[in-house]
Amino acid sequence: MFAAIILISSFTAAIATSLTVSQLQTRVQGVDDLPDVKVVTLPGSASAAFLRNKDIDFATVDSLKGGLAFLKNGKADAFVYDKPILEYFIHRGFEDDITVLPEVIDRQDYAIGLPENSQQRETFNTSLLRIINTQEWQDIVDGYLGKN
Repeated sequence: MFAAIILISSFTAAIATSLTVSQLQTRVQGVDDLPDVKVVTLPGSASAAFLRNKDIDFATVDSLKGGLAFLKNGKADAFVYDKPILEYFIHRGFEDDITVLPEVIDRQDYAIGLPENSQQRETFNTSLLRIINTQEWQDIVDGYLGKN
């Protein structure tokens, strides 16, 4: 009975290791792999400009969901686009099939416009800083983008 437990445990561990390793072995591990794989992005995006500047061949897709479907179906190896938006859409239906790599290709910040010399600016900035440093804010972000 003891030998059977060891044998079954070993067999289970081998299968789990095999599945984990196969999930980690993707064709794309970072930006350096992009010239050698099929890449898609949205036309007119900052991602398209980045790929063009790096002389990386790419195709365009009509929508985010279309690009993610290309990835899922093996028609593309990488979808280069805005990380938070990709994370949002992946979290809404592609979590088991697609992974966003942790590497940031080109940092882009978001902004909220206020009129010049607005009296609301200081109040707005202070409130924003107070909110984004709370666990509640992190929970909301995780709800939309998934846990990082």
